[in-house]
Amino acid sequence: MLIALTVLIVLLFVVLCIDMAQIRRYERCVLHVLRVRGPLTGRELVEAKVVRRGVIYVVLSRLQDDGLIKRNRRGYYTLTEKGETFQ
Repeated sequence: MLIALTVLIVLLFVVLCIDMAQIRRYERCVLHVLRVRGPLTGRELVEAKVVRRGVIYVVLSRLQDDGLIKRNRRGYYTLTEKGETFQ
């Protein structure tokens, strides 16, 4: 029983790490596209196949929380000064 529980916990941890790694890749892609194309909405980022629809707002929220992008009143996302220099 203890071994099965341990295996389950390890598997859940691996799945969460994979999801977080994918989110980080999406964040880098969003930063790159905003750097190249300029202000875009979440919908435009999805339509450009940059990020899957199911995670776009998670990615945008994380980037905003990190101070790398900002959203204007019309719903367009742009890079902040910190986002411009982020590698």
